[in-house]
Amino acid sequence: MATVTVASWNLLDYKMPRYRDTDGEKRNRRIAEVIRGLGADVVLVQELVSPGSGTALLHGLAKDTGMDCYAELPWISEDDAFAGTVAAADARTGYHTGALWKPGFASVPGTFATFGAEIGLWHSTATITLTSEETGPFVVMPFHLDPFDPSRRMTEAQQLVRIAARHEKLPVIGGGDNNCEAANEITDPDPYRGRPWFPKMIHQVIVTTYSPEGVPLEWEADRRPARILAAGGLVDVAAHRHTGPGPLPPTAGHHPDDPFPHRRIDRILANPAAATRVIDCRTHPSDEAKELSDHIPVSVTIDLSPSRS
Repeated sequence: MATVTVASWNLLDYKMPRYRDTDGEKRNRRIAEVIRGLGADVVLVQELVSPGSGTALLHGLAKDTGMDCYAELPWISEDDAFAGTVAAADARTGYHTGALWKPGFASVPGTFATFGAEIGLWHSTATITLTSEETGPFVVMPFHLDPFDPSRRMTEAQQLVRIAARHEKLPVIGGGDNNCEAANEITDPDPYRGRPWFPKMIHQVIVTTYSPEGVPLEWEADRRPARILAAGGLVDVAAHRHTGPGPLPPTAGHHPDDPFPHRRIDRILANPAAATRVIDCRTHPSDEAKELSDHIPVSVTIDLSPSRS
């Protein structure tokens, strides 16, 4: 069996340390240690924070973790044999996404593509096809949905479905910060039900009843983007495999800077060609990960033996 473990983690403002910023350097080293500890073959990251490009940040993270991040470009001549670009997807917000993979995996030349503001994304996403001697080719897709605008998140979900559909004949595994509740109310009960209203909730819920004065009286978690993803064939793998009892563990809500309740907004998605091959799903709530970020890493392990293609 040729398995591949894909992890996803929002790194919470991962930045290039300033000159003599020993605290920043130490934090980045600790993040790299957590990533190495996941043991994943591929890691999809969010919040590479830079006003320009996330390229240097992802390159530095790859170096610190001992992973690769170079996507090979199409060959035009033998001179292009070592041509490549860093697999970071730049966002106009300065909060970029990217992909890392272990040595032994290689990108298929010419398959790296990025998407951002030009298709209405608040942050960014990318797709890249990876392969190895043991596995068949598969596509990974880091993404980060809008934290503020529920309507935009629905549009972004439609775009993720469209992008993934371009690779429907291959296994596609997407991972990211969904910034909204999951589609399944059984595995993910509404974390906002019964809680007192506060203004930032407007980014995360649908208000169903207002008072005559315009004060929110009743509301529910916004699951519409997640349901678009599910209807479009991108399966929430953890929910799909969950047999209970009880809800799935949260991935956010533990950090002092997060005003929202405990909830599972970090999810790994798979198209039908990948979802049937999943053999394990995990959340990685180490003390170190919870201290470093307001998100907890998640991972899936998939059987990508060529004989199953």
